Amino acid sequence: MNWNRGFFRVWLVLSLAWIGLIGLTGFLWGAAGLLGGKAGAADLLGTMVVPPVGLFVVGYAILWALAGFRKS
Repeated sequence: MNWNRGFFRVWLVLSLAWIGLIGLTGFLWGAAGLLGGKAGAADLLGTMVVPPVGLFVVGYAILWALAGFRKS
């Protein structure tokens, strides 16, 4: 097992997830206009597309991080 590479990848994924959470908070804050009726079609499309794409990226990052523990 390659502990150094595996834990580095886990740290990297968690750091990027933290940054992504900050970005998601800003995105949702901006998308709050959807509730007030001030948002357009682009805001609605972004709200429908971003979560599934983000979930795919998170899943792929977790698999990548766990693959770092395998022997070279």
